[in-house]
Amino acid sequence: MTNQRYPNSVQWGFIIAKAWAEAEFKDQLETDPVRTIKQYMMEQFKVNVERVFQVPPIPENLNIEVMKSMDLEEAARLRLSDACTVCGCGASHS
Repeated sequence: MTNQRYPNSVQWGFIIAKAWAEAEFKDQLETDPVRTIKQYMMEQFKVNVERVFQVPPIPENLNIEVMKSMDLEEAARLRLSDACTVCGCGASHS
């Protein structure tokens, strides 16, 4: 067994694929995500994760003050040209 702070992008791909393939796992993931992810990480990868989610750093091209002043509708229309494929945050994940 190894320790890891967060699941990486490859491991997230496995988690999502399993949720798509297995309705029971999807339900567990949606109702108790922390326990489900920690258990899956241990069973599938023999990895103990400290946390299940990491808030990515603010992208350099994003003005956080502008974001704070936006209402929800404006924020929903915002698109970052260099958004990542993992969560849309604009950062690069590994």
